Amino acid sequence: MLLFVGGVLLSLQEFRGAALPYSKFAGRQQKILQLPSKIGMLMFYLPAALLCSAFLLHKLEYFDAPTASLRIVLVSAAMTLHFVKRVLEVNFLHEYTGTICGVTSMLVSLTFALLSLNLFYAQEIAEAMCYQPTYNTMWLGVVVFMVGIVGNFYHHCILARIRNSAEGLAATARRDSITTKKYIVPHGGLFDKVACPQYLFEIGTFIGISMISQTTMSLACAVFVMLYLTARSFSTRDWYVQKLEGFPKTRKALIPNVL
Repeated sequence: MLLFVGGVLLSLQEFRGAALPYSKFAGRQQKILQLPSKIGMLMFYLPAALLCSAFLLHKLEYFDAPTASLRIVLVSAAMTLHFVKRVLEVNFLHEYTGTICGVTSMLVSLTFALLSLNLFYAQEIAEAMCYQPTYNTMWLGVVVFMVGIVGNFYHHCILARIRNSAEGLAATARRDSITTKKYIVPHGGLFDKVACPQYLFEIGTFIGISMISQTTMSLACAVFVMLYLTARSFSTRDWYVQKLEGFPKTRKALIPNVL
């Protein structure tokens, strides 16, 4: 319930134009506890990545034990892959400039860590109660998760290529008021259809995890991510319309030809 309420509140904040101050919205942050953007983004994902990795290793160590089922191993593996991927992307794929508010980094980091802990705790309870869902969506969830994580990585690569290209460096698009990074209209893949296809696929990864897990908590996590990233995609689209000359105003925010 807290995750659902938190997702609603964060989503409403994004829709009202008070986006969390990171990435292209970093110019809205307060001038307190400033961190280099790369360090701040690492703080987002590293604690959750370490927590999920430790839980996965623990389950693999006792995989032959009666309490360690394939489902809980797949859930922990999916969560670990998601957050480790994000850590690697921060370190080796994206280029960062400027600073980020440390309070924002700590807030997001704590949210991801608590989300992971709650999901694992609920899974442990389900395992202890020998809970068996009426319809087993575990393997379908694996497929949905893999499509989501591959699609998310593919579109992050497109963003990184655009930002690091000579075209991006030479662009004359309007600059953010704080950072000196230049932005151009994203193109390639589903960027030709929507503003934030990376968010669409990230939502898919958590829907896949929910289908693997089949607990109420995993569903709440997926709803939380879906609400927040949907709102964030609308904030990003509005930012593009205001800041990027030539951004197609008919381009949707998240789902091609729909939303």
